[in-house]
Amino acid sequence: MADTSDNQPRTYSILWFLALFVGLVGLGIWAVIAFGTYEREPTEVLEDPPVTTSPEATTTTSFVPVTMFDGSPAPEGIEQMLGENGKYTYVFSVPVEIRDQATESVVPPVVIDLADDGASFRITFGCAVSAEAVPAALEVFEDPFEVNVKAVVLGPKFGTPCTGDSDAGSFNIPLESPLGARRLVVARAGQPVELTGDG
Repeated sequence: MADTSDNQPRTYSILWFLALFVGLVGLGIWAVIAFGTYEREPTEVLEDPPVTTSPEATTTTSFVPVTMFDGSPAPEGIEQMLGENGKYTYVFSVPVEIRDQATESVVPPVVIDLADDGASFRITFGCAVSAEAVPAALEVFEDPFEVNVKAVVLGPKFGTPCTGDSDAGSFNIPLESPLGARRLVVARAGQPVELTGDG
């Protein structure tokens, strides 16, 4: 009689395990191929916007016009006003071609025309040093008793000699208070004056 009891050792085939493993691997490869290699849209590259410069954006040097103590525009040629409380010095622009030479600065002869109301005067710088001389400075010092005026010109030492009718320019200058009964004192012509930047 054959022994059909379960006491005999049993053996199991691993083929189905291998088949299952191969199936899973194949499924994974198919998934990668199907879903992992889709076409991506190209990445958009943002270009830098063009840079343009408008006239409004251009940096410019601001120019502050020179004014007199009363707020009126300074006469052409005056580049700076110094002082306060009735004691003012007006500094004039001097051409470079004159400063580059050997120069001399002196008090020139002047002609002063007082306004009818006495609140201003017109001063004409006469010729001194040479015919090429130009106004360099003007001092106007007021006090309760006097108005002192001192003009200065700067000119080449070896320039063209002055002629009788030549002058260096005329300018209207305001006073803080009308002249009234005060004396008008004008500096004596011919006095040498030391100016910063003389040649």
